[in-house]
Amino acid sequence: MANNATATLDADSEVCGPLSAVNDQRLSLHIVITGTITVSLQRRINGATFVTVKLPDGVTAASWTASASFVVDAPGDYQLIASGTAGGSAVCNMLVHR
Repeated sequence: MANNATATLDADSEVCGPLSAVNDQRLSLHIVITGTITVSLQRRINGATFVTVKLPDGVTAASWTASASFVVDAPGDYQLIASGTAGGSAVCNMLVHR
């Protein structure tokens, strides 16, 4: 897989990624949101299905309705997915690095 991904999400179920972080790599995310849209961070489980990641509190979903930056320190395959679009868009950048 590539080490970076960029996409403009403006429809439900559009994705940016997936990207794979392994060993001691980090995944940095930068999301610029305009209008009404929700962008969620998902991780692949059991080799196939993507599910929304929880924030460090273990309860809150890693989903944003306003611009945000975030770093993930856990290995895995990740993607950003759009939902709740109502004329909004999100420019998403994902980067795997050490």
